Amino acid sequence: GGNQFKGSIFSSFANESMQADNFTQRLKDRGLRSVDAIKRNADFNPGIGGPFKQDSLWFYLTARALWADVYPGGILPNLNANNRNAWTYVPDTSGAKAVNNALWTDVQLRTTWQASARNKFAGSWEQQTRCSCPYFALATRSPEAGQDRVSPTQRILTAEWFSPVTSRLLIEAAALHRTEWWANAPPKGFASGEPGGMVGVLEQSTGLQYRGGGTASGTYLENWVPNYAMRAAVSYITGSHSFKVGFNEIFGYLENKTYTPAEPLFFRFNNGVPNQLTQFATPYFALSDEDSDFGVFAQDKWTLGRWTLTGGVRFDMFKSSFPEQSIGPAILAPTRQITFPKTANLDWKDVTPRMGAVYDVFGDGRTAVRTSLNKYLNGQTLNALGSAPNPILSLVNSAARSWNDANGNFKPDCDLTSVLANGECGSITANFGKSVPGATYDKELLTGWGNRNYNWEFAAGIQHQLLPRLALD
Repeated sequence: GGNQFKGSIFSSFANESMQADNFTQRLKDRGLRSVDAIKRNADFNPGIGGPFKQDSLWFYLTARALWADVYPGGILPNLNANNRNAWTYVPDTSGAKAVNNALWTDVQLRTTWQASARNKFAGSWEQQTRCSCPYFALATRSPEAGQDRVSPTQRILTAEWFSPVTSRLLIEAAALHRTEWWANAPPKGFASGEPGGMVGVLEQSTGLQYRGGGTASGTYLENWVPNYAMRAAVSYITGSHSFKVGFNEIFGYLENKTYTPAEPLFFRFNNGVPNQLTQFATPYFALSDEDSDFGVFAQDKWTLGRWTLTGGVRFDMFKSSFPEQSIGPAILAPTRQITFPKTANLDWKDVTPRMGAVYDVFGDGRTAVRTSLNKYLNGQTLNALGSAPNPILSLVNSAARSWNDANGNFKPDCDLTSVLANGECGSITANFGKSVPGATYDKELLTGWGNRNYNWEFAAGIQHQLLPRLALD
């Protein structure tokens, strides 16, 4: 934004009538029911900016809506999708199409306030949503067995301060808060997504999943991820010398919920005949804490005759842990009651150098030899190695067992809370619903100095000005 109001609008649109396909009779004869096609692909993005107050307070506001709706190839809607008493997939050949819908929205507001000659403040607010509803219908997955990929809350708030204290001294600081909530949820509009909804089925002979389940594992997810960040730096700059020192810090946590909306079961049929079921010890939660992602650095740059030298050093610390976590009874694990104590996880410390040099060969500013040597650390999140040692992941939360539906009622006539073979059901692992220690991680991998993934980069080169505005590297 500036002292004048200005705006812009960008928009685009496409639909099925604007797309060709190669859905030939030969493909139809080979059994392909349909091909991928655009239903709607549209984008609407307006923006406007200007002054709240002339010469001191400005804003820029923008919004965006993006639609991406497609017809997935190879699958048609299931006529039995909401029939709780039907256990077969019957394709709708009346001309109806399966669809995967997606809508993203984004609103952003940025403001700048020149409070005084030496103090400027800036802030921003961004709110995003996503609803891919329904989603994950494929050639091997009927729409009612898909899910809604939703992100109703994706919010970023920032605040910044800049202050040129003198002509040589600059102070800057910033803070950020990000809130993210996303889920792979039961699809709305289908009985499979209703409380006590329909159990999913995988037809072994074709690989088709239908009726319910949401994912191949038969479970759904919810994730809540708030985090906070801050940084500050001080720069001292002269004509031949530039020094800067600063720090950054990030902390937050991740909360994950895994659940099933219907009975905690998933069935497998072969040519319509039940032969196996998978049972789940859901719901359960997994928690992870990002205690600190901290860095502090100092860097300097000198111009000495024909030489320009740069050097810097940075200290980084990444620390994460798992809080005390308790897991209670589930429908098929009624006696489960486990508490895991607070557990330390990653505790990495690193020192990384940066250095470089440029030499003006002839002193006329036209030919320069450059070289640099830098070390870079791998960005670390709670979803990488950091989550693997979580003790909650040692739980055996699913198990497959054979099933002979002798009376053909599509109901397991057995005690599913027993791990022993009984009734129509075979045995399962005795560890179902329990904690079974799995892989362990060497402390020398999880803690200490220099154990975070990194890479070194060395570069050297020559740059020469051939003509005004034309150079060769």
